[in-house]
Amino acid sequence: MSNLNRTTGQDGCRSTVQVNCRFIVELTKLVGQVETLVNSAQISDANRDRIISSFRFFRYGSDTNIFENKLVNWWTAIEYLTSTDKNSGNIGERVVKSITPILCLHYTHKLLLATQKILGELEYKTNGEDITTLDIVTFRGILDSEKNEILEHTKNYEYINYHINSLISTISSPKSLYLLIQSHKERLELQLQRIYRARCDIVHSAELLVSPALLCANLEFYLKQTLRSVLEIFITQRHLSSTKDFFRNASFRLDLLLTDLNNNSSAELDHQLGSKLIGF
Repeated sequence: MSNLNRTTGQDGCRSTVQVNCRFIVELTKLVGQVETLVNSAQISDANRDRIISSFRFFRYGSDTNIFENKLVNWWTAIEYLTSTDKNSGNIGERVVKSITPILCLHYTHKLLLATQKILGELEYKTNGEDITTLDIVTFRGILDSEKNEILEHTKNYEYINYHINSLISTISSPKSLYLLIQSHKERLELQLQRIYRARCDIVHSAELLVSPALLCANLEFYLKQTLRSVLEIFITQRHLSSTKDFFRNASFRLDLLLTDLNNNSSAELDHQLGSKLIGF
């Protein structure tokens, strides 16, 4: 029986245990990173307080069951985290400008990791080795070199097969990946603007939201990804000393990545993935 169909019995219990173990490991890592940041002399008290306050408002949003309260608290967290340059446009423009590069930098890694997990569930192996044990750069190479074998292995799962084939075609062409990331960037900007307008509707006119669950789900992911990146980067990149440096660094790295891809090269992508500058 495929792992994808194992929902009950012993296999279901094993899957639940594995998920819980991963959650505990990730939570332990997160707590350790926060403690390291709190005790670090690398950044100023003002920047440290900004990050800790963002975590606090993230918790406020997580603790409520009312979507409007979630959205306002999570937006406050992300707004305060990005409040590093008062001259960079209005609040919505500043948040969009700051957050979009971070999410775009993680996009390719997210697609690769999701594909790697799916192939692991389908028990695909490369040279007898579990595909999920490979680092992400090696896995990217495997997708290209073993394309026919992978598509043959997934042929009975038409939806998965179609999307894996599409992904392989995209990542094997730097120009195509450039266009994909640019398209993703535009969609992110539009969605962040929608969320900001929804926040303004709640705060200034007490209007009810349309599709509040979807807006909250997106905003929660954006905030969590940004906070994880902040912790990881400040711990591994010791030359950064402020959240302003962090957001500028992300914008610079995205420009490098897109320029390289547009020049039909994937060297910068492999460098960023391999050095764990993206995809935590």
